[in-house]
This record gives sequence, structure tokens and C-alpha cells, in this order.
Amino acid sequence: MVRTLPASPWAWMQPSRSRTPSNVQHRWAAWIFDKYRIVFDRDRSGGYDRETHWPIVEAMMPFKRTRPTGPTTSTGLLSERFALSSAAGVWLLYTALVGVRVTSFGFPRPLMLMERHLLTAGAGIVLDVLLYLVLRRTERATTRRRVALAILLAAPPAVLLSIVNYNVLYVLAPAELFAGTDIDIHPPFIRDIFQTLIENYFVVVAWAVLYIAFSIAVQTGDAMRRVAISEAAARTAELRALRYQLDPHFLFNALNTVSGLVLTGELAKADSTIDALCSFLRTTMTLDATADIGLGDEVALQHLYLRIEQVRFAGRLVVSVDIPASLAEAQVPVLLLQPLVENSIRHGVARSLSPVLLSFLAWEAGSLLHVVVEDDGPGEAEGSVQAGHGVGLVNVASRLAVRFDGRAWCNAAARPGGGFRTELVLPLRHGPMDRAST
Repeated sequence: MVRTLPASPWAWMQPSRSRTPSNVQHRWAAWIFDKYRIVFDRDRSGGYDRETHWPIVEAMMPFKRTRPTGPTTSTGLLSERFALSSAAGVWLLYTALVGVRVTSFGFPRPLMLMERHLLTAGAGIVLDVLLYLVLRRTERATTRRRVALAILLAAPPAVLLSIVNYNVLYVLAPAELFAGTDIDIHPPFIRDIFQTLIENYFVVVAWAVLYIAFSIAVQTGDAMRRVAISEAAARTAELRALRYQLDPHFLFNALNTVSGLVLTGELAKADSTIDALCSFLRTTMTLDATADIGLGDEVALQHLYLRIEQVRFAGRLVVSVDIPASLAEAQVPVLLLQPLVENSIRHGVARSLSPVLLSFLAWEAGSLLHVVVEDDGPGEAEGSVQAGHGVGLVNVASRLAVRFDGRAWCNAAARPGGGFRTELVLPLRHGPMDRAST
């Protein structure tokens, strides 16, 4: 069955009026369930269950109770202000050009004539605003249709302006205005209307096309902003889905360690492990799953986790850190190294009877940051590397691909002398990262 999804994720991210999620919200949740089924249903059987899976999906949505902010659309206040200001600007410019022309011709009373033309300009502004009220109702039409409609609708205002112009020049005290000139103060009405009609028509059409161009620019900006917000929301949802995939692995390993210590009667070690687990969870629960932290802080988080494993593998786990101080603030996605460390523990330390060295290394190469997690454990046969490390490596690779849009990657392989090595390559950034630029 193909699900029909709403055009924008904001349709389902907004809370419904009741406390019960709406059908639209459940449709989006079902889509996320199908895309990231491994997060919810590891045996890939069954379907989306509203009661079981909705709370998990809802928790993964960081924007579910917020709406995008920014300028209004082209039908709002921004468009109205532009329509009024541009109409006033066009007609005042036209009046100024008339004034220049009148002065150059040596008209005896230019100020009086300019006052008459200002009345015509005021009428032009009013008619342009009325035309705007009609044109803004066509914003969903194609550009060609809108321009064609503007060309047709500009004719009535142009005719009215010609009539207004005739009245302010030849009806409103023309003898006083044209005294001392050879200008006919009673020209034929139709002839004068046609003489000014073309000029007024092109002024109105020019303003209408200017407004349409501005409207299209605003609509394009709004569309691009909505697409960017939707992509950011989808990317954040995917990052959270990948991040939540790690938690069951980690909790199972940690609790299994505690259970083993209790069964063997090592209560002091079990208590120490629980304390380390509480410290790790207390720290990670305060972190945003999609945030970036300094590489030094990320390694410190892994040390909290390794404290648990060092209790479990007493004397068999040795940790080495070789990270320059200059890279301590280099930003990496939070808990990015967690699945790599878990792989080394599960497939290296747990399978070795002798001490295993787990190493963290980092260096910079131009604009790239290289981070390596490797161990010298017994390793695996070449054909079983992917099977043994697949889930964690796929998770890391997916997070890098989503977070950095193809500008980061990881290389993983068994070491020739035994053990496993994973190298992460990602853009080098110091301090809090500007997500808009990444």
C-alpha cells in the first residue's frame, strides 16, 4: 500500500489540538518506521504500531512544537508595502521627468503645472494599488499568465488616468494655467485621451511587471526557505534515528556486564560499573543527539564507557590516546566514536585472553580531520569483517553522509598484524559548527 504524505513535514510536526496524534502525524511516523525499521523492529517483521512506536518517533522530532519563522509570504505585509512604495516611486519619478521636460521647454508656470501632475500621480498610485489587489490573487498562476493578465488589466487604469489628466489640465482653470501660451485650452476630448493613453499605459504596465517580478522573487525565496527547513527537519530526524539505534546496543552490553559481575559474586566491581554507567548516562542524556562536540570531549565520553568495560575485562583492556591539543576543540558529531569502540570491545577485547590496546589517534590534513580508532586484538577473517562490524560501521558511515552531505567518509579494514582499524575523515572545524554552512 502506498502512503500519501503531506507536502510539508510541518503539517505533522505541529501538535494536534487534542492530545491524541492526528492521522497525518501517524502517516509520517509510519513512513519513518518503514525507513528506519531497524531502530524499532530488529527482526524486520510486523508493521507500525501506533501505541508502541509513536512515542519513539515523537521523541526523535526536535521541531515538533515549533514553526519556521521569517518574513511573510508575498501575499502578506511585505508585498503590500512593496506595492504601495513602488507605485509611489514610479509615479513620483514620472512626475519628476515631466517637471524636467516642462522646465527645459520654458513653460511660464512650471510649479502650477507640476501641482496638476501631482494630482494625476496621486490618482495613478491609487489605481496601481487597486490593480495590485487584483494581481495578488493570481500568484498561484504561471508567470506567463500573470504577465499577460497584467498587460490586459493595465488598460482600464491607463484610460482612467488619461481622463484624470484631461480634467486637471483642461477643466480645472485651464485659462490661468496656460495664460500667455499658444496651447489650446479646449482640445478635443478623444484626441487628448489617445495622446496620453499610451504613455500612461506603459507606466502602469511597467509598474505591474515590476510588482510581478518582486512577487516571484519573494515566492522563490519562501519556497527555498521551506525546502531548506524541510530538508533540515528530515536530516535531523534521520540523525536521531541513527543515534537512537546505538542506545539498545550500549545498554545491553553495559547491563550484561553488570549481570555477569553479580552472578560471579563480584559485587564491588558491579557497584563500580553501575556508578560508571550512571555517569555515562547522566552525561549523554544532556546532549542533543544531533549536536557537535569537541573531539576531546567525545574521547572523554568514550572513557566513561571504557571504565565500564575495564571493570569487565580487568587487565585486558588498555587505552591509548594520541590527539594533539590543537584538535581538542575540533567538532565531531556526538557519540560518533561509540559504535567503533563497541566493535573493538566486542570483536577484539572479548575474544582475546591477552591485553588488547585500544587507540585513539587524530591529525589534520589541510581542511580535513582524520580520526582513527583501532585495536590490536585477534581480529577476524577477511570475509567476516563486514558481518562482525557491519551494524556499527554502517551507522557511522550513515551519520557522516547525512551530517556532511557526502563531504565525510570512513575507511575500515582488518589490520595486517591483527585487530581492526577504522579511519574517519570529515571537515575540520574548530569551535561550535555553523550548521547552515555544513
